[in-house]
Order: sequence, then C-alpha cells, then structure tokens
Amino acid sequence: MPPKADAAPAAPAAPIPAAPAAPAAPAKTPKQAIKKVVKKVVKTAAVPPDGPLTVMDLVRTNVLDVADMGVRGGRTSYPKRWPAKNRDKVGPITLPVGWRQNKRILNAWDALQILQTSRDMYLIGHCLTESFDHYARTLPDPVRDDVRIMDLGPGHVFGATDEAFAAYLTRQFNPSLPIGYERTPARYRPLYEKPYVFWTIDAEPTGVHHWVTVIIHLEQPPIPNPDWVEGDPEEDRFVKDQLFRRVESIAVVDPDATDDGSRTTRIYNRVIALLHQCAIYVNASFQGPTTLWVPPASPVQYQGENGEYEEGARDIWSSGLRSFDLVRQMLIRLTESYSVAPGVHNGDDFWRPTCGWFNPDAVRTEMIGYVAMQLNFYMGYNTRVAIETVASMQFDDRLVITNKLEPDRNFTDLFIPGSRDVNGQPIMWAEPLEEGENSDDDPEVDGEEVFGPGDDDDDDDDGGAGGGAVGNVGGDRGDADGDHADGDHADDGDNDDNDDNDDGDDGNKSKSNVPDPKGKSTASSSRIETSKEVAPRDPKTIAPPKKTSPETDSDSSDDGTTKKKPAAEKTPPPKGPKPGKGKNNGGEEGEEEDLERLYKELFSKKKGTKRKSPSDATEPGSKKPRN
Repeated sequence: MPPKADAAPAAPAAPIPAAPAAPAAPAKTPKQAIKKVVKKVVKTAAVPPDGPLTVMDLVRTNVLDVADMGVRGGRTSYPKRWPAKNRDKVGPITLPVGWRQNKRILNAWDALQILQTSRDMYLIGHCLTESFDHYARTLPDPVRDDVRIMDLGPGHVFGATDEAFAAYLTRQFNPSLPIGYERTPARYRPLYEKPYVFWTIDAEPTGVHHWVTVIIHLEQPPIPNPDWVEGDPEEDRFVKDQLFRRVESIAVVDPDATDDGSRTTRIYNRVIALLHQCAIYVNASFQGPTTLWVPPASPVQYQGENGEYEEGARDIWSSGLRSFDLVRQMLIRLTESYSVAPGVHNGDDFWRPTCGWFNPDAVRTEMIGYVAMQLNFYMGYNTRVAIETVASMQFDDRLVITNKLEPDRNFTDLFIPGSRDVNGQPIMWAEPLEEGENSDDDPEVDGEEVFGPGDDDDDDDDGGAGGGAVGNVGGDRGDADGDHADGDHADDGDNDDNDDNDDGDDGNKSKSNVPDPKGKSTASSSRIETSKEVAPRDPKTIAPPKKTSPETDSDSSDDGTTKKKPAAEKTPPPKGPKPGKGKNNGGEEGEEEDLERLYKELFSKKKGTKRKSPSDATEPGSKKPRN
C-alpha cells in the first residue's frame, strides 16, 4: 500500500473570537426603489468575506408547522422545542462538540444558502464538495472501493497562464526528488488509489467559476515479481503494481456549446502534464481523449437569425449543476455495471452517451436535499429539514426576489443522445414541419440548424438525402429505397472518403473531440441539396489536444512509452427503425402509418416559436417529447 505521509505538527489553537453582533435592521426602502433593484437577478459568484471567524449559532425563526396537532394521528410532531440557543445538550441529546466553529458545517450551510438563492445562481465549490461527499456515502461498497472523487481543481491553477501553471508544478513537485509517489504532494496522491477518478475543475482563474468535469479510468501496470525465481511459472513473473499508474482512457467534459474547444484542450493538457509529474502515464493502447456526449449548454438552436441568443437562453450559470449531474449519472452507470460484474470495466458501456435531457431545476433540488442531509450528518442527525417563511433575501448588499427558486421549463429541450449534425452540434427534438411547410416558413429555423424528425411521408421522391444522424431524423426518414443517397455505405472502410462513421460495422476508431464534418444534416427535405452544396454556416472546429511525451518512470520498470495513436472511437449515433410501406403486415396497419399516427399524437401543435416550453401554471403538460 502507499506509504503514509508524515503527520504535520498540530497548529496551536487560536482563540475563538466572540460571535459578531447581529447587523442593524436596514432602513425601509420605498416600494419603487425595491422594484428597481430586484429586477437584477443575482449572478455573481459567492466569495467568503474577509474578517473574523464566523460562528454558527441557533437562531429562532418562523418555521412552517401545524399550530395545534389536536387529535391528528399518524403524524410526526415535535412536542418540545430546543430550549435555548446557548444549550448544546438537552436530556440525552448532545450536539457535536465544537459545532459552532466547525468549518465543514459552515461550508455546508453556505452551500445550502447558495443553492436556495435562485434557480440560476452560480454554484460555489462547497455546493459540489458537500453534495459529492454525501452522494458517495450512498454508493454500494464495491463501487465506493473503486471510485475516487478528487478535491475540486482550483481555478488559480487550471485557469492560469501557461507560465503560471508551469511554475505551480515546479513548486508542488520537488525536482530534486525522483519522480513518482514519494514526491507527489498529498493532495494528488489519491490519484494512485482507485481505478475511476472523477475530478471537477474550475477553468476560470478569477471571478465566476466555470466547472469542467474530468473522468479518468486508470489501470495497474505490471511490475516484476520480487519473489519470482528461475523455475517458477512464467505467468507469475509479473504482478500488478499496487498503484494505479496507467491511464486507459480519459474524458474532459465541458458542455458549453459556445466554446471552440480551447478550454477543453487546455484542461486536458494540464491534467496530463500533472499526471506525468506523478509518474502516471498513458498505457500502450491509449488512443487520445475520449469524447463523452452530453447535452449542450447554450445550444445553437436558441440563437436567432443574427446569431444572438434569445432572452434567457444563454446559459452561463449551470456548469456546476451539469458537473454534478454528469458525475452522478456515471456513478449510477458504474453501479449498474458492477451489479452484473463487480470490478469489471466495460469501456463501451461506461463511455456511452449520457441522458439527452438536462433539467437544472431538478438537479438543484437534488443537491439541496443532499447538502441538507450533509448538515444533518455533521450535526449527528439531531437536526431536521424545516421550511421557513422568507420576508426578504439579500446577496451581499443586493436584494434577491424571494421566489426566484421557482422552476422554469423554458430552454430545457430534449436532445438525441450521441447525435451530431453537419456542424458537429447535438440534435434537438422539435415538432416536425407540417404538410406544405419548409424551414423557410419559420424565421427561427435555418436549413443547417439541427432539429428532430420531419413529417415528410414521401419515401422515394427526394432520394432520402435528408437521412438524419439518428433514427433517420429529418428529410424523408432515410433510405427505405436502399439507394444509399445519404452517403451511408454499409461496407465502407476506415479510410474510405465516403466513410461517415455511421455504418455500424466499419473500422472507424475515432473518439477525438473534433466534430464529424460528414455528419448528416437534419434540415427539411426542401433544403437538403442546398445544405449539402454550401459550406456549413459558421462551422466550429475543435483543435485536438496536444500529446505530452511521458517522462522516464523511475518508480517502476514499466517505462510508460507511448506511440502516436489514431483517434479514439467516435460513439456512433443510435439508429431508429426505418418505416415500412402500406398495410401488408398480416392485416395490421403498416409501420409507416403507425409512426405517422404516433407523430400526430406527440406533435399536435403547429411549429412556431419552439424554443420555449408551452407549459404554464394551469397546463403543466407539453406537446413536445419532453420528460
């Protein structure tokens, strides 16, 4: 097992200052001034204020409760309230020693307040740390034994300039010591301990956080067996290293659709450089970074004709929520896999596309619950969640509207997992065009933008040129006539110029994060030829991350030498069934008519402004295929 670091000498106990006096009540503000101030939603990262140590306390507030339980049976009640805020013991109940000065309790309390401020409030690091900590404790033991959720990567390191990052590595990793475990700082030693590493990193050096998620699968390299001698079985000559020091696969996930890939590339290069300082190298079969498909933030479908986002559609606040949601999904995925074969890594299953719907309000609600339970955990479970009435709310010196936590279903559309259009953008489900319509009729729809299935029942006339990237989305539902008009050749090879990475059985092994330039357009059939002949509008190309050569590994006989590899396998988009023709299925209706009826049931509303949910307080349902 890894040697334990020497214990640091205990710091002398600092005197605990008295709790600060409660601030004076603010003067009443005229109603007109309040309305003017509260129009601005709080969108600033929370920064702990300077000053003396904050002391937690018990404050009497107005909590929602039943005034008189009376004869109500079958209900939980609280006959006795906590008698005084200066009491830490009531009967057999004792609160944790030093809880008022416990920094983890303070951090969790801060996280809970930030999460409950508004639905579009940025998350600070404590929100993620405390949520991850609680969620990890709920995992089954076989999964917990194989998973490491790292401490958050600080923005002043991973968001700094190249020179500042290089200087940081020099300070952290003493160059006078041999490379390997011994010289690795304590905060990075957990990287060696488990095969699965989840690492949320702040990509911004200052100001508002932008959280990027790094997921790594590590392996134990073979090392010479010190007990092996001539005559022993050859298979016993090598044993697995105790440390996980070989990268089998790694993904850096940033859902921000407005980034050109430079942020992801920077984080990838810096993580690889840091791993090399730890003598953790890529293995011989490494094929570059893995592309893990996630639904995008600020998708292009929410842009107008001028390229500007619709009001409220630009998502610059959900990166923390998305990181937590992604890690939770991957841990659930790992739990399901371990339920079948504990300890077995299935790369195809592990790296498959994630869910096509991200609901920020649902994720925030989940995190609120986890952090509240984390506070219960810190308090010895002698506390309970309560609902408190709120008359006013402030973030620093700014007023916050008290009902800003209310969910909003606008701009929460459903995306097709694993899908990409000609511009490399994920495909959104939307209502199909009605008969006689085309994308020119809708000023918000461009022929090269990406939407869900069209409603063209013609199976032969337009040649199937609009076969969609997923389930023959758009155009005429693909190649029922078998003429491969969409450029998809079932027998094309790795280097075939017409290879579209979508034949399902070819030799493609591309997992690079460069969008596939041959992806299918999902424009309506009337715009397909134009879409195919004209270069994509504002194509976005992501530069592939640089490869860093491994250093000499003096910590093991395995030198970690790597060679240049082809791009990793690109996850092919799923294919849907191709519709049949007519009523010749043993007296039953044809599959094509079944699909037509299904589409009419799902999409009965005429296509118009589809970016916003039609749901309201009186009619929560939606006619789009939303969760």
